[in-house]
Amino acid sequence: MNEKSLQAALQDLPLGGLRYFEKIGSTNDAALFWKDAEDLSLVVANEQTAGRGRSGRSWQTPPDSALAFSLLLRPKIDEKKNISLFT
Repeated sequence: MNEKSLQAALQDLPLGGLRYFEKIGSTNDAALFWKDAEDLSLVVANEQTAGRGRSGRSWQTPPDSALAFSLLLRPKIDEKKNISLFT
């Protein structure tokens, strides 16, 4: 996988943004620090060296061996209409 082939494969999806890394510690960390990311933005890595999962579990993703990604969900919510979500 490389950035060009990934962009081609995802071109028809309604993504808010895409960040590709050849090697990264954690896609979750990159997603957390992507402050201006839109809803449905995707962080993808070919190799992940410090991945995290549920209950603090960690793992590594060697190059070209798996899908390592984080999808950011930041839906636009009408606060007045959905006040129960915030109280």
